[in-house]
Amino acid sequence: MGIGEKQIREERKWLEDVISEIQKQLEKYEEFLSSFKKELIRTQQDMRDEISLVATDLNDLADIWQYQMDIARYGARYKHSSKQVGRLLRMLGNPYFARLDFAEEGYEKTETMYIGISNLSVEETGEYLVYDWRAPVSGMFYDYETGPARYKCPAGIINGELLIKRQYKISKGQLIYAFDSSIKIDDEILQGILARSSSSKMKTIVTTIQKEQNRIIRDEDNKVLIVDGPAGSGKTSVALHRAAFLLYRYKDDIKPEDVVIFSPNSIFSDYISNVLPQLGEENIQRLTFIELAAKILGKAYKMEGSNELIEYLLDDRGKNSKERNEGIRYKSSWNFIERIKEYVNYLGNEGFSFEDVFFNDVLIESKEELEKYFYKELKFLPVIKRLEKIKGRLIKLLKEPEKQRSKEIRLRIEQSGEFMLKEELRYKCMKIVNGELKPVYGQIDKMTVFDCFKAYENFLSENYLDKGERLYYEDIAPLVLLKVLLEGIHFSSKHIIIDEMQDYSPAQMECFRLLYPYVRFTFVGDLNQWINPAYGIYELDFVEKVFSEKKPTIIKLNKTYRSTLEITAFCNEIKKSRVKSVERKGTKPKIFLNLHGELLIERLQPDIKGVIRGGCSSIAVICKTAIDAENLYNLMKEHMDVKLIKSSDDEFKTGLVVLPSYLAKGLEFDAVMAICTKGDYNCENERNLFYTVCSRALHVLNIYCEAGKPLLLKKIPGCLTGR
Repeated sequence: MGIGEKQIREERKWLEDVISEIQKQLEKYEEFLSSFKKELIRTQQDMRDEISLVATDLNDLADIWQYQMDIARYGARYKHSSKQVGRLLRMLGNPYFARLDFAEEGYEKTETMYIGISNLSVEETGEYLVYDWRAPVSGMFYDYETGPARYKCPAGIINGELLIKRQYKISKGQLIYAFDSSIKIDDEILQGILARSSSSKMKTIVTTIQKEQNRIIRDEDNKVLIVDGPAGSGKTSVALHRAAFLLYRYKDDIKPEDVVIFSPNSIFSDYISNVLPQLGEENIQRLTFIELAAKILGKAYKMEGSNELIEYLLDDRGKNSKERNEGIRYKSSWNFIERIKEYVNYLGNEGFSFEDVFFNDVLIESKEELEKYFYKELKFLPVIKRLEKIKGRLIKLLKEPEKQRSKEIRLRIEQSGEFMLKEELRYKCMKIVNGELKPVYGQIDKMTVFDCFKAYENFLSENYLDKGERLYYEDIAPLVLLKVLLEGIHFSSKHIIIDEMQDYSPAQMECFRLLYPYVRFTFVGDLNQWINPAYGIYELDFVEKVFSEKKPTIIKLNKTYRSTLEITAFCNEIKKSRVKSVERKGTKPKIFLNLHGELLIERLQPDIKGVIRGGCSSIAVICKTAIDAENLYNLMKEHMDVKLIKSSDDEFKTGLVVLPSYLAKGLEFDAVMAICTKGDYNCENERNLFYTVCSRALHVLNIYCEAGKPLLLKKIPGCLTGR
């Protein structure tokens, strides 16, 4: 509902006052930053002039310490001021997006609160002009319509009445419009935002967070939160905004380096890299599982990536390799995890044999004592830690016999009458003793040095390396799990976000549980986008089972905010699902048949030009495999400005791009041109993959078939497609 002219004038006056305060604070911080370099140079010069290069007494040391403290204080002030300048610059053009008028129960006065991406207060008085969207009171904007409302703060639950809920569009410091309403999915403001062209990277959604999304973002009660939602439901955005909320809510306890998000690949990590900086937070750690595995397993072997595995399974090699496919399925089963645990249990209870250790005919430790120490006294430790203790114990027990033997040799040489210098005598004694000890230390190493790689090979009784001496992808997680169980490895983070959870196997989930035992988890994903039929989880029960002790909570999202009604209806038909969509209309998906080679280029070229004229800035030509993508790219680059996205890329490319299907996961584009070469999307195993490809599109979806319609297109009613 629009507001009157008088209210508009008042709002414009308030906006001017807020921007004036922002500019005032900006000038102060920028002035400090400009003077910082001069002050630092002056302090360093004073230090050189007044203090000798070599401190000669305590006074000199005290002066040095004082100057170092001054420099440290300047550095801290510089960092703070630089951060404030960034925050204020972000607010300058658009300081807030909403207003709440709230009458707290028991108080006559109504409080007016403006909500933006960051707090802003008058420095002299402390009066709040703008509240951060993450502040407790701001949650009412997302959760309530006008009427009874409440919010939770450290003091408890605050009840009251929401009298006004107003939204704004502010651009470059100018009020474009303002109106009173409740945020609903069909609101014009939301439709307008979603109708825009996609930007190069993921952006913040603070102005359009929905009630069900806000519940996830602000959840503080659950140790494990599992979010299952369809393509375009904002899962990843919500997870990142949740990270921003936690950094704000627990700013004294949680730092950016304490939060980790696991992404499917480096391209996606780059795609989401702008969200937290837009919210004024430093970026959290972004990892792939392969990068985590490399930290644990080291560089002994190269590792096959998840994209390489999918590429293998999608082409003829994977389709014709029954033996490996069966192995992949088994190694991503819960039963396989149990077998690994049984193996570790066997090693810890009876898997090692020890021997009597002698040195110079003296018993250092008996076999029985070593077994007792390992199997009983050290039972509370992981296996490899026990072996390390055994080795340390034996080395310690050898010290006295080694010293005694050295004395015997020294005495023998001295009594022989052979003349030697003191250092020469010491060196000769040491050399003789070390020679005698060498087989003893060899025996100790044989009993205590453990190779996880060989243990895994023994456990499998099969080869787990390819011809290029790389670890197969399906063996990486089990091998990591084995090493973690045997060594007791864990990391000290505070919150872990797992994106695309459906792509992780139970073994990977178990690795996460063991490596991060004291943290909270947020899992987000979509079982409809489980694109690897031989790997990953196909039921949320797997996640619940692995993390059962933390009592996981599942939240299901059922709305998509990405695609038009027509594209959503098409994608629903692919999966026979009922995903709800924003009431945003567009054109129906189009299907083109019998296109190959130059015929495909002749069709693609005008279509791409057409969608660009229509306002689309991000256009993806999505092929099933990397080979198909590269071949098509080589044809296209002769006719248009296009980029190829590959698994090895670290950065997300913008504009017109060609990429394989699995690299499109999590991304969105204004227009998607899906390519079906002969044999593509012709079987049930590829239904989820086809759904994933089509659901990347915001406004335009075209499908180009090399021959006739593939199986997965044949059963889609003609009323859902256009011409």
